[in-house]
Amino acid sequence: MKTKKLFKLTAIAAVTTGLAGTALAEANRPATLDDAINRQTDAEELSACHDSADSGTTALSPEAPWVSLALSNAERIELSAGQVRQLEILRADFEEEAKSRLQTIGEAELDLRRTLSGAPVDLEQVSARLDRIADLRATYRLRRIETLLTGRDVLSIAQQEQLQDVVIQATTAMHRAMMDGIQEQDPADRSGGRM
Repeated sequence: MKTKKLFKLTAIAAVTTGLAGTALAEANRPATLDDAINRQTDAEELSACHDSADSGTTALSPEAPWVSLALSNAERIELSAGQVRQLEILRADFEEEAKSRLQTIGEAELDLRRTLSGAPVDLEQVSARLDRIADLRATYRLRRIETLLTGRDVLSIAQQEQLQDVVIQATTAMHRAMMDGIQEQDPADRSGGRM
């Protein structure tokens, strides 16, 4: 079961990366941001695409990286020059804001680690820092969703449907290829030597 889920996640990650290029907040992200925060953002975007594929629906989640997916498939979904420009501005504005927000989250996480390293650990301070981190993350996620929904709304309904079809076809093809690879493996290899 874990292997199946791992392959599904791998397939979706490959499709998201290959088809969409970089996700909304990933492009031109400065190297100074904490890697853990970068991974969190990547995980959110992957999860958003995975949730759509896993549910068997033909609709991308509102949290899927609509802006990057649309820009990566501009010719396939026939974006106008004006639409491309609008999406590029949305992405650039969000990336600028995200840098600051993610930096603040990283600093709050560091502050929490410092608090936890004290002896004795003050649980009231830990609780306050966790609440702050939760608020910062919620605000960041809300802004990201607002940007993604605005980006999605730049597309016509027909373009949204075309984009979803492109992503789903690519995901299905990748999943099929991964499953074919599993079936070709020696059964002992698939079990990892477990009985």
